[in-house]
Amino acid sequence: MGTSAKKVSLLFDTAQDWLSVESAGCRTCAGSNYNIGSSSNYKQASNRASYHFYGTSGWLGYNSTDEVYLDSTKSIGISDFLWFLVIDQQGIGKISNYMVSMNLGNQDSQSFVQIGGYSNSQMRDPSKLIWIESTLDFYWTVTINGFKTTKGALYANQLLSVYTSSRFKGIIDSGQPLIYLPKSNSLGKVYAYYENLFMVSCETSGFDPISVLINGNWFEISPETYIVEVKESPQICALGFQINGDDAFILGNVFLRNYYTIFDYQNNRIGFSPQKLSYISDISLYENYSGIGFMIFTEEFFYICGWIINIVFFIALFYGLLYLLQWINNKQ
Repeated sequence: MGTSAKKVSLLFDTAQDWLSVESAGCRTCAGSNYNIGSSSNYKQASNRASYHFYGTSGWLGYNSTDEVYLDSTKSIGISDFLWFLVIDQQGIGKISNYMVSMNLGNQDSQSFVQIGGYSNSQMRDPSKLIWIESTLDFYWTVTINGFKTTKGALYANQLLSVYTSSRFKGIIDSGQPLIYLPKSNSLGKVYAYYENLFMVSCETSGFDPISVLINGNWFEISPETYIVEVKESPQICALGFQINGDDAFILGNVFLRNYYTIFDYQNNRIGFSPQKLSYISDISLYENYSGIGFMIFTEEFFYICGWIINIVFFIALFYGLLYLLQWINNKQ
């Protein structure tokens, strides 16, 4: 970056529609950041600082322009790049295909981002590549209609053990480590009684895969990815799910680590294929999908459960106080 060709690390975040650069003057930013004084081409495009918020994060800064290149020879890039307008800039023609693909590795593989195309060699089976239309929005978004927690268990009514809801927006976000559930979703309302992480056993063999229904297709998430180690010694693990304050699902790295993912800007679509080292099931079409969500447990059900819990709590508190007063009187 800049006339001094400062090398900076890039965090590939599919939920951001701009290039965000941490300044060396930022006291709350970690690491060695960009010094704007090192570039004679740097210009501040706005006099007033603006805030940007998303999920649980946010930052303050200015719209600015400077040189931005992808290589050290300055042959691939833009000499006067306006930050935050990444999609509207196409470079100088070195990249012919307007797409980016990514693979999140694990202990046995390396994470990488490929700009300008994708590689069949990173897919377990390239013929199983599924393209999902992305809704025209600020983010890469899909439609989520539900999820299931087992592969084939049946309820008494012969329905698969599937929880589904009305249609929710799902944001594919490589900048978030977990999966975030909307509070307005019934499951989110139940889980909201407990804050932060949901602690579980680190033994993944005791958990079933979880599948998410996206645009009529089932996408499996393995317990090896949704059980997250939060402490190594002693080993402590948690579910890779949290509650999101917004009315949307956010599918972060817990989801993306299962798939080789392609973001096609020209056709406004996202490609998914199980990555070559994953053990998840192939993406499958939900045959009864109608585009409208249904519910095994309704929001009214959870609302009533919440009231019952509150009533039981206050009754227990009332009798507890009576017992305490009686005990005090007996002592006197």
